[in-house]
Amino acid sequence: MKTAIFGGSFDPVHVGHLIAAAEVLFRTEYERVLFVPALNSPFRGRRPFASGTDRVRMLELAMCGSPGFAVSRHELQSERVSYTVDTVRSLIASGEVQERPGLVIGDDLVEGFDRWKEASLLRELVEVVVVSRDAAESPGFRVLENTPIPVSSSEIRRRFSIGAPVRFLVPDAVLQYIEDNRLYRPVTGDGDVG
Repeated sequence: MKTAIFGGSFDPVHVGHLIAAAEVLFRTEYERVLFVPALNSPFRGRRPFASGTDRVRMLELAMCGSPGFAVSRHELQSERVSYTVDTVRSLIASGEVQERPGLVIGDDLVEGFDRWKEASLLRELVEVVVVSRDAAESPGFRVLENTPIPVSSSEIRRRFSIGAPVRFLVPDAVLQYIEDNRLYRPVTGDGDVG
């Protein structure tokens, strides 16, 4: 099955992620989007707020009823920083994805892409598919002219921390899971998470 890999923290997964993945399936020949939550991203400098188990479960809940979506625990099984080129090589070697899969990235990552670990090798291993808020041309990348959804995981966590509404920014099942498991709880008056 022709697969596009979509990596990220997904902390939490939100409608922007899901709509971008749906656009990849609609606008390209890829038959499946494989969400790969990172254990440790080289770009973040911190661990995700929610555990790997929680983030996988939220992804599973979010993609329920979407046959073109799947989730991989590949990076969560590593104790190292997650470098995309290593993940791609490993996913190809294991047969989890075919040769030359797609790699879905946001347009905010295009400018620094050549500084990624083994970026030229990565370009050979994958077709880079850019989901864009801006649809600017990016040489060597396939840019989708998709509908932009201005939402981010950090904004959702911020909204949770102050008790602001998040309904409709995440799927209902994900919102229920977050509430049931007391993730991203509001900050108390002394600055601590309550």
